[in-house]
Amino acid sequence: MSYLPFLQKKEPSPPPVIVVASPADRLADLIIREASRFVGLREISPNRNWDNPSTPGNDAALVAELKAMMVSTPWKVTWAYCAAFNEGVLKSALKKGGFDAALIESVARTLDASVMSSFTACEKKGLIRDTPTRGALFFWQNGTKWTGHAGIVSAWDGGSTMATIEANTSANKTGDQREGDWITTKTRNRKGEGSFKARGFLWPEDILKMA
Repeated sequence: MSYLPFLQKKEPSPPPVIVVASPADRLADLIIREASRFVGLREISPNRNWDNPSTPGNDAALVAELKAMMVSTPWKVTWAYCAAFNEGVLKSALKKGGFDAALIESVARTLDASVMSSFTACEKKGLIRDTPTRGALFFWQNGTKWTGHAGIVSAWDGGSTMATIEANTSANKTGDQREGDWITTKTRNRKGEGSFKARGFLWPEDILKMA
């Protein structure tokens, strides 16, 4: 008698583990994906027109999307646009993700084209946190002035630095950080850099509480 069939018998495989992303995680993915579409655009006319120098031809269609997205904040041509980029990306991500229209309207009422106005409105609602998270919006203040810089956190491992996607900034850390001419990725100190001090972070899960 052969015992080979018995020896070859296998235990049934366990059922696959299905991980369902939370609404906040899904929103974080959508925010980063939407912001990444515009990375590489550089101003060819200050705060007015853009092109990606690494791609052939012009990027008129993408630039038209960028402008329409920011004008809804409402942003006006020639204005600084880091905060308008954040709000426009967020609203576009919410719309593409099928989130409720009332939430998108609430975001539009809370955020605007000013970094400090947007931060203050979120702070009054109790939505600001002290640490980053993936997909969060960050707000920096320029000293004690009513000006600042904002961007999107694309990754954070719990350390002193975070990966970001930012608009209206320089290609590196030697140029103008809030009136630069790129939409690009950066590595930032989470507490701020130079005269810019971090005021806080708006997490995806707290964005969902705005409705």
